Amino acid sequence: MRRVYFAVLVFFLIVGCTSVVNQTPTFPTRGAPYVVPPFENYAETPYAGYRGAYGRPYAVPPFENYAETPYAGYRGAYGRPYAVPPFENYAETPYAGYRGVYGNLYAVLPFENYTETPYAGYRVASILEGVLASKGYSLIPRVWSIKEKEPTEEEIKKLKESAIKNGARYIVYGSVNEFRYKTGLDGEPAVSITVLIYDARENKVVRNVTVSGSGWVHESLGTLAQKLLNRAF
Repeated sequence: MRRVYFAVLVFFLIVGCTSVVNQTPTFPTRGAPYVVPPFENYAETPYAGYRGAYGRPYAVPPFENYAETPYAGYRGAYGRPYAVPPFENYAETPYAGYRGVYGNLYAVLPFENYTETPYAGYRVASILEGVLASKGYSLIPRVWSIKEKEPTEEEIKKLKESAIKNGARYIVYGSVNEFRYKTGLDGEPAVSITVLIYDARENKVVRNVTVSGSGWVHESLGTLAQKLLNRAF
């Protein structure tokens, strides 16, 4: 009788182990594809979520842009930053089609350079254009080009008038007060910028801010200027 009980017990043990083995999940073997969605990106680095999931920053490269719409290549690949194309412009006002979609247009002019660093005004203006574009501000095409000499105050006034004629409501300009590396063994970067925003419709300066700071030894002047301008906007 004991042998019968023992045989029944062994039978149930074998059946139970078999069911446990069958319930164990099986993972794909080496070389089989895994489906990994992009990670949520709480960092300041663009597309860090794609990089965390796929090991590279861009899963889809930007399309080549043969259109006149800014960043159309990115819109085709990622669906941003512009979801609506510019309206067709049947008016005499330049860039009215952009204004209808994106709202008020901005223009960044070269900054007056009060430092001894050559082209500091041009460099700050170029950095500010990138900062504004990354934050969704709509910019008209440049009304200026880099020249051997820094622009004078009179030349900047003429550029302001040209920007207004091209449809810009807000003119962003100002001065570079400090743009250098400190003397000494460390040589940290030091930057000071004054930014003015002129409203052409109201005919007055609607914002006036000065940003200043110094960075670490490994930082460049451009990196520090970008950080300061990001805080200003």
